Amino acid sequence: MINRCDLLFVAALLAIPISSYGSDSATLSPCDLMNNPAKYNKQTIQVRGRVLVAFENFSLATSECDGEGKRWIWLTYGGDEPTPIMSTVNDQERRPGSAPSVDGKPVLLRRNKSLELFKNRLAAQRIGRPGENSCYDRACYLYDVTATITGVFLAAPKDFRRGGYGHLGCCHLLIIQAVDALDAKRTPVPAGGQFTCTKDVWNVDAATARSLQRQPCHNFKDCQIAVAEQLAKVAAHWGDTINPSEGTTFGALEGYPRWESNDFTKAYSFHYTYKAHASGETTGAEATRASCHATSPPFPQNVPISCRNLWSDFDVTRQQAKAVVGTPEARPGGWRMGGAEKASRTALEDAALRWGVNLAPGIGLSECSKPSVVQGDQFTWCTWSDPNAMQTLTVQLTRFGHLRESRKWDTAPWILTRGYGIDCSPDSK
Repeated sequence: MINRCDLLFVAALLAIPISSYGSDSATLSPCDLMNNPAKYNKQTIQVRGRVLVAFENFSLATSECDGEGKRWIWLTYGGDEPTPIMSTVNDQERRPGSAPSVDGKPVLLRRNKSLELFKNRLAAQRIGRPGENSCYDRACYLYDVTATITGVFLAAPKDFRRGGYGHLGCCHLLIIQAVDALDAKRTPVPAGGQFTCTKDVWNVDAATARSLQRQPCHNFKDCQIAVAEQLAKVAAHWGDTINPSEGTTFGALEGYPRWESNDFTKAYSFHYTYKAHASGETTGAEATRASCHATSPPFPQNVPISCRNLWSDFDVTRQQAKAVVGTPEARPGGWRMGGAEKASRTALEDAALRWGVNLAPGIGLSECSKPSVVQGDQFTWCTWSDPNAMQTLTVQLTRFGHLRESRKWDTAPWILTRGYGIDCSPDSK
């Protein structure tokens, strides 16, 4: 099934004329669009709101006006600027010179310093929490970005069953034509630096565990508050004080709640233990506290940080792959004929050169995935990460099936076929 946002990039998508809402009209809010989408449908409008970018999410923040039957507002760029996140829209690459088309007319993007700053601040993030290479939702982003945007608004059908725009057809759509104003506020998340963490465990008896039960809750937001309040009581065991309205709460709808401070220096978790055979009777609980401190300091909060999202399909044809066979690196002892872990370093350097990226000092291999075979070719993904959490780059290495001998994969050379990642650094100015 084709997503409606994907169809935007097909010529003559919709026979709808684009009209201007009026240059003298007031700047709209996301709630204006959500509450009355039909009024602004097919209009070129200006809206100001907080912009959310995370995994499978490129949208305007609308929590204050969410409600039953209301759709969020998905964002996409005009012109040939790709979407900065992974989602079902599948729009992380666009052909140079292409543009979304409405009624056969391209929706173009005004490129200027405001746009570049907008893109860089949205992408700016710490690449993984201290001691880990992962982050959830927006917990690692370095800026809260509010912007005034001009774009073409397309309202989704009222009936959710008829689809919509954006990830899984979730939303209305705003095609960005210009970023008119920008306010990027730094979050407490540390940019760069290395940390060491310790963990304390409290084995809670059954009576105390029952006293630490969270308050009943009826929706996700209420459950997040209830979990944060519960973990504030857990923190008090160690003489710590936390503000439940701050930090990030995980597991609100699950049995393993966790709270983490915005600067990653403290985290608390709590889960019950039960008798065997699922009797439902608790025997107590286990509470943990993680404490982290910097061993190599992060950048000061007043140092602006920019990041670039990188994504490339290097488009290797069968003929190009065959031409590699006769090269020195594809002979016994060459880097293409060794293990993926070793080969990925040279492939990484090649990808970085194509992207114009300087590899971070000390960047190291995190892991290579187990090789998989798809449509007769074998491939693996290898990820390299900077210990200061400012750069993570992943390359795809492929062994083409038509190049192997005697059906043995190690007789075919590794070839760089794709790559993606994030590259961050302090602003040069």
